[in-house]
Amino acid sequence: MQASTKALFAFFALLAAATLIGIGILVGYYGIRHPTDSILPKLPDEEVRQRLFANINSEKIREHLRSLTRKSHPSGTIANDEVAEYIYNSYKNSGLEGVHYANYEVLLSRPNETTPNSVQIVNADGSLLLSLKYCENTSGTFDNSYFAYSPAASVTADTLIYANLARDDDFKRLKQENLNVNGSVIIARYGGFRGDQVKIAAKYGAKAVMLFLDPSAVAPYGINESQVYPNTQWMPGSAMERGSVFLGKGDPQSQGFVSEPYDKLTYRAQSDPNDMPQIPATPIGYEDAQRLFDLMRDSTNRNLPSSWTPSRFMNYAYGGKLSNNRKITLTTTNYEVSKRIRNVIGRIQGCEEPDRYVLLGNHYDAWTMGGIDPNSGTAVLLELARTAGELRKSGFWCPRRTIVFGSWDAEEYGLIGSTEWVEENLQILQERAVAYINVDAAVRGRISFWALSMPLLDKLIYESTKLVPDPHNLLSGVANPSVYDIWANTSGRPESGGIPIMGKVAAGSDYANFVNMVGITSADIRYVGEKSNPAYHTGFETFEYVERHIDPDFKYHVAVGQVWIEIVRALAESDVLPFSIVDLASDMYASWEVLKNNIASQQHPFSHEINLGALSDAVLTFGNYSQNLNTLLVKLKGDGGMLLKNRTLVNEVNNRLMKVERMFVDPSGLPNRPLIRHILQAPAKANAYGSSSFAGIADCVAYANEAMEKGDEGGRNYWINQLKLHYTKVVQMVNRAARFLAVPVNNNHEYTESLSR
Repeated sequence: MQASTKALFAFFALLAAATLIGIGILVGYYGIRHPTDSILPKLPDEEVRQRLFANINSEKIREHLRSLTRKSHPSGTIANDEVAEYIYNSYKNSGLEGVHYANYEVLLSRPNETTPNSVQIVNADGSLLLSLKYCENTSGTFDNSYFAYSPAASVTADTLIYANLARDDDFKRLKQENLNVNGSVIIARYGGFRGDQVKIAAKYGAKAVMLFLDPSAVAPYGINESQVYPNTQWMPGSAMERGSVFLGKGDPQSQGFVSEPYDKLTYRAQSDPNDMPQIPATPIGYEDAQRLFDLMRDSTNRNLPSSWTPSRFMNYAYGGKLSNNRKITLTTTNYEVSKRIRNVIGRIQGCEEPDRYVLLGNHYDAWTMGGIDPNSGTAVLLELARTAGELRKSGFWCPRRTIVFGSWDAEEYGLIGSTEWVEENLQILQERAVAYINVDAAVRGRISFWALSMPLLDKLIYESTKLVPDPHNLLSGVANPSVYDIWANTSGRPESGGIPIMGKVAAGSDYANFVNMVGITSADIRYVGEKSNPAYHTGFETFEYVERHIDPDFKYHVAVGQVWIEIVRALAESDVLPFSIVDLASDMYASWEVLKNNIASQQHPFSHEINLGALSDAVLTFGNYSQNLNTLLVKLKGDGGMLLKNRTLVNEVNNRLMKVERMFVDPSGLPNRPLIRHILQAPAKANAYGSSSFAGIADCVAYANEAMEKGDEGGRNYWINQLKLHYTKVVQMVNRAARFLAVPVNNNHEYTESLSR
């Protein structure tokens, strides 16, 4: 061999050796957890939990809340940008990775500060009899009270009618009383989602709507000065609840696609008129509502049902044509404007499954100062970022899966920030998201913990609350009660062995589109009081209100934080995802039984239009496959960890648990609701804050009934056909979901039947 050839061989041998050494170093470096340059032993789960719990500091939460609520900060304002910067810097200082803004250009609705909304009663000669307030009697600088997206308009009527909660049943009652709503101005109590109330009123011919906070909800013990804020947590008569009356989710001009900044993409669609209010609406205080009722009693002396008169401190009246030829004029001066919004995102990178995301989030925009909604949740989220970030930086802990922190903008306008982010990352989330845990208003009171959830998460939430000491520390017969103990004592169901009631997620906060568009298992947690946040969206919802009346020591904020981080830790750290598949199957069966009975009991039964047995069979099949998967889960967790070493098997099981909810997402959406895609759990048709099981089936039945009541045979036939179509799709989707759960039956990874023959 020539010398040159030998030299060439020697060179390549040296290069190969160097390459192998380099690969070995890389494998060693990336194959071992290494939060810092030093390699430290991984802490056991119990010690991680204890360190996280112990490090959550009530005083830091207090100071975050004080800083976040210094100014009123609706989305699109300079003050809200300052809050975003505060969150960004807090995330960076906590050691979160990849901290960034996700920016969008969206359509917002703002009040005209120079020409506020107004409601006036004028006499026959045109002289002013009564003018209502447009802002609370309190110090502080914040927007005049208004409903976002209410159209700018001025309407005059000679009839003023009380419609209770402005539900369909309430307007049917008014018809029975021979009170003609058409062309009238309506006054109603808040109840459910305000946007639905305005839409229903418009459907019955109302020209405008006023909504007031009834004392039964915000001042149950009296309305005298000594019985309301600042002396108690209850609201004075000038309190008004701001909010949006937009019925969609996300930017009104980009429903179903992303509102990227205009320097990237300028296209926007016209707002869907079905989602936008068609009549003007405005909030008023209960003291002004009483002034109107006093005038309305001149119109009729009929007695109202007790369900329409919930407060002994108010004198209600049906109303009707105003006496003495008086008229009411309601004027709204809101305007729409395009604004940049920005979410703040950060993460703790997982070390073993970095492409699996456990998400937690909260919105930060507020109608006024946001003392409870949302910044009690924001303050806790920032403290969890610090606590988890510091433990990560210590080198002793790195979660198996990536933890993503999301702070959402423009939630108050219609979940806009979170919706745009979900739309932008839709395919990534479909493949990688494990779960989303939301906290909106973390502490609304001190009576009990409360959660909205999906069945897969119920067990984990129960178990997490058992690990957290309750700040009450008072429960007869129980030493050192847990959050769970107080929760069970407050809302436990005897028929279920005292297990606390768990609500269901709907569309009331930022979890909505994680569920409705993607099928990501989600939950929302909080502490609640006797009434749900009396100061909600009012000018009284300040830091001082929280510190004085809601959580003076911020102990309940800490408790929510501990439950929140334990749920997230378990989802991020557990070898096998802590989802209860049998709870999903049980809930599906119970929900279908209720709906099936309702369909069969309709005045115009629809059971002959569809084969009820087909869905019953599908639900039972899903239950059988769920039980098979659960049997394997028991083996995985109970054999001393031997099966857990089979990462292929564990990954297959986790994939089923993580993605089973995706199997219930119909890309075409529910009938008449294309952006609501989850067939099992969706917002109720007439109340976005409420949840409905098999909502598409229930919707079709409701629409068909409405058409029949109107004598609309064509409408009835249309909705019967929609019912048949949607019901067929639901049956097929449940059967597909059952097969998706098929698990290996032997060591060769051969499966129970999964693909249809």
